[in-house]
Amino acid sequence: MSATVGFQIILILATLLCSLIAGFLFAFASVVMPGIKKLNDGETALNNKKNPMKRLTPLFLFVSGLLLLVIGGTILLVPHTFYANDGIMLGNDPSLLSEIRAPGGLLAGSAVLILIGTFRHGMRTLALTLTILVYGSFGFSRLLSFILDGTPSNNLMAATVIELAMATISLTILCYRTNADSTVYSQKLTMTPETR
Repeated sequence: MSATVGFQIILILATLLCSLIAGFLFAFASVVMPGIKKLNDGETALNNKKNPMKRLTPLFLFVSGLLLLVIGGTILLVPHTFYANDGIMLGNDPSLLSEIRAPGGLLAGSAVLILIGTFRHGMRTLALTLTILVYGSFGFSRLLSFILDGTPSNNLMAATVIELAMATISLTILCYRTNADSTVYSQKLTMTPETR
């Protein structure tokens, strides 16, 4: 099999995985979220000022952003050291190092946006969505690699579990936030001028 055919197969698989993730998120937003919105007990629990989800969201975003910043910065600045921990020797090929450093820069840039969401309330939905996208795409891509390439090192298996857990937690927080925001918005729309 030539390198061009291999690249085309990888490109098709990457497109398929991105489509599956987008489809999953769309299905969740279309099917699950309307059901959550209809729950009566959610109105008081989600809008309560003492809701722990409101207090834990910035902490979670800080941890996930800091983790991405450390990993992305390490891949960007010292990729040999980072990959040597998993037994991967990179060598000195400039093309390979360019391909390795570029995702490190993407992770570091994503981390900065997530960290901004920690401190700016208006950016939290974007930060949570970016956390789902980054951690989820890495986790699901590693799962596909398990199927296609076999079992990697224990460090990479642990990374997969962490990535999928972070994506799941982000999705859960985002669902609660979306439901709470839609409940507040619908309550504002149904208020009469006398109750405002």
